[in-house]
Amino acid sequence: MFSHEVTNISGMTLVGHQASAPKVLVELIKEMLPHERLTIGCVAAQLDVSVRTLQRRLEDCGLSFKALVDDIRRSIAIQLVLAGEHAATEIAFMLGYSDQAHFTRAFKRWTGIPPRQFGHRLPLLISPESVSL
Repeated sequence: MFSHEVTNISGMTLVGHQASAPKVLVELIKEMLPHERLTIGCVAAQLDVSVRTLQRRLEDCGLSFKALVDDIRRSIAIQLVLAGEHAATEIAFMLGYSDQAHFTRAFKRWTGIPPRQFGHRLPLLISPESVSL
């Protein structure tokens, strides 16, 4: 199942490390984020492969589990913050963080600014010339 998905990922609109990862793995991680402490062991068990097999397959794609999870969290966080429909505390729990402070630190690491300022400063960070239509 997992190896088939590795070759069947053309046409995905994923960002960063997600573009190299099998779609089934990315979707599974997205599903598991808010429900439990996400570990490579939990994900491997859901895929019915050993931890070492999952690590090898990720390495074959040039990925690490930690970097992939971080990239998925970053993508979802930015989308949710820009949508403006959820408080930072809600987003933190949706992404599997134990509290808002951990989420805010991660968001600042990803973007350089806290979530509450991101939506307000985004138009200043993107010049009209940098946007292609």
